[in-house]
Amino acid sequence: MNPSSPGVGSPISTLSWLVSGDYGDRDVFDLGNRYFSAIWNYTSSYKLLLTVGAMLGALLVLLRRRDGSLLLWTGFVILYFASLYWAHLAILSEYDYQSLVSIQRYTRVPLQIFHVLGLMFLLEFVLSVLVQKERWASFFRTKKMIFIAVLIILLFGGWQMRSVYRTVIDTSTRAYQNIDQRILEVKSAATFINSKRGKTIPEFPINAKFLKEEFNFLEGKQLGDALKKLEKQWIDDGFKIDKGNVKSLLNLKKI
Repeated sequence: MNPSSPGVGSPISTLSWLVSGDYGDRDVFDLGNRYFSAIWNYTSSYKLLLTVGAMLGALLVLLRRRDGSLLLWTGFVILYFASLYWAHLAILSEYDYQSLVSIQRYTRVPLQIFHVLGLMFLLEFVLSVLVQKERWASFFRTKKMIFIAVLIILLFGGWQMRSVYRTVIDTSTRAYQNIDQRILEVKSAATFINSKRGKTIPEFPINAKFLKEEFNFLEGKQLGDALKKLEKQWIDDGFKIDKGNVKSLLNLKKI
């Protein structure tokens, strides 16, 4: 959360910044340049063939003057990205402002909706053209072909809507996104700490003095690495370690 704004708890109140023009140490134009560049870079690389097909479908809709759904989507996109820009400028943390770390997850939501609409428009246009040709008219007007066409539309639409749903869920929960291993390690550590609340954690029984006296270790990186390795093994084994196994755990023959 931006420390100079009410933040996530009261996002509407940050709109007062529009009146005052005071954005603290955040640069409106710098963010705009980085923000829209990041959106463009992702949009131009994410499922490019689907995007091109959807754009063709959207263009055909505009040429045929049947653009109601497309106009609704355009209005949604403008409001969506304007709100997302404002969130990065006035609400989210300094880290989010600087790195735009989640911009890809956020961009997938309207992009996948566009894929659904554009490709449905394209499919509808192709079928309408074929039906108008005498050679294909009788073929496409049979009940069997109508059923197949409807089934294809439903399956494709269902698959794309599933993708949109997963993306929407992922924007807040990361339920379907591959998570950085470091984040998993932090979560694991937090779970471990919570499980030990109110309990006394035993003291690690091996120290530098022991390794120096028993195995002739010298001060330095090698000694530190050995202690870290033994301590990790001690934690993984439920705070249990046999000093008689230290030699084998450290593979001291290779030292």
